[in-house]
Amino acid sequence: MKINEDLQKKFEEFPEELSYLAKMIMGELESGVKSNTQIESLIRDEIREIVMEEEE
Repeated sequence: MKINEDLQKKFEEFPEELSYLAKMIMGELESGVKSNTQIESLIRDEIREIVMEEEE
């Protein structure tokens, strides 16, 4: 899967938190287990956690 390899390389170039979030989202999308709504909720929760950590 050349596309996934290219995306993984790009994810590594992102800042740490963003790289983690991108990899997590890609994993959830590839697994196909969670619905779009569940993935959106997961993204919101992760972003909220990153913002709270940066505010501390």
